[in-house]
Amino acid sequence: MQQWYHCPQCGQNVQYGQSQCNSCGYQMYWQQSIQKPMQQWYDCPQYRQLVQYGQSNCLSCGIQLNWPAPQKSQPSPQYQQQSSWSQQQEDTKGFDWRKSKAHLLLLSKFIHANCFEDFARHDYWKDCWNNILGESSKQAIKRFVDQGMLITATDLNDLLTYKYKVTELKDMLKQRSLPVSGRKDEKIQRLIQADPNGMKKAVADLSLLQCTQSGYKIAEQYLVAEQEHRNRVECEVMEYIIKRKFREASLTVAAFEQKQLFPRGIGIDWKQYNPDRHIEILKTIFESKPKIIAQLENEKTEALRIGAAMMALWGTNMAKKWLPANFETGMSFDNDTAARMFLFPALRRAALEDYRKSGLQYVQILTTPESCNSCKKLEGKRYILSNVPELPNPNCTDEMGCRCVYAPCVD
Repeated sequence: MQQWYHCPQCGQNVQYGQSQCNSCGYQMYWQQSIQKPMQQWYDCPQYRQLVQYGQSNCLSCGIQLNWPAPQKSQPSPQYQQQSSWSQQQEDTKGFDWRKSKAHLLLLSKFIHANCFEDFARHDYWKDCWNNILGESSKQAIKRFVDQGMLITATDLNDLLTYKYKVTELKDMLKQRSLPVSGRKDEKIQRLIQADPNGMKKAVADLSLLQCTQSGYKIAEQYLVAEQEHRNRVECEVMEYIIKRKFREASLTVAAFEQKQLFPRGIGIDWKQYNPDRHIEILKTIFESKPKIIAQLENEKTEALRIGAAMMALWGTNMAKKWLPANFETGMSFDNDTAARMFLFPALRRAALEDYRKSGLQYVQILTTPESCNSCKKLEGKRYILSNVPELPNPNCTDEMGCRCVYAPCVD
């Protein structure tokens, strides 16, 4: 039986073991089905990259490492996190959840009216929350309520915002012969003013919680601190990329991800992360210039390559935040699309290399429903690996750029 999962970037189905998502090109890393014993990892004192306990030298900077006798790991000075589910049986009378990163993250989910059952719909995610909290999520939420951090959400605007999508609000406005223009909050206000009783009935089935003023302040401080930390790490990674220190950049991202409560990616074991694949992808980004953006001015190429490299390492399809202010490509593509045209060839080349190593001889090209006519002409054919059409397609006219991918042909 084949195992299918959702791509963490676009949500499309991907098969277990697949090297990349066929829809968006996201690079997939799969954890081995046979788990290895947990290894202890630390930060290199010189470059703060991941090093394994007992390792003689840092693989990034080469510094010699001297290890003390093994000790039990100490809790972070910033957050105290319970380490196992069995600890829920402990007397929590003196437990300070304000020092628990997991509890602060949970509280932040209620900055806006929310329901735990909705953002942790499946048993898998409920178990994950229970594990990182060190107690049941129900118990943690009850503590928030008892201590005045959460209250029942009653604001009609918040309840309508939670329940309805913009398209649904437009339908509700049309039914009442009201204008459908404006932002989501403007649509909601228009509905409340025109039909307050009807809107109350529409959300009568909801039972949501929301942060009090005190809870909001604590949650907001946590989110700001987390974002500031991520921004610092992103700047560090970007500096490594500019200096072409691709290994250091890759390992810095891995060090960040392994410390997250919910690390990015499906089945990725960031503690066992091997940067070699990302290094090759980054090299391709900086060593090639796809024909589809051949008319791009040279001085703008470097900025887009850096943006594409950051996209590759952080697993996103947008580069805007890493490009210079007021940056313009001077092309028909927007900034994010132009950066993707540097990233996609690197991903496609990596996929072809995987196919060669597996002994595959032929590939096909898959398009999207919105692909241009030039791209659609490439579909439905078998191509020998030694002679495949270039992707992205240089003749693509789609304003979103070429999104074609290579896929294996298996007889």
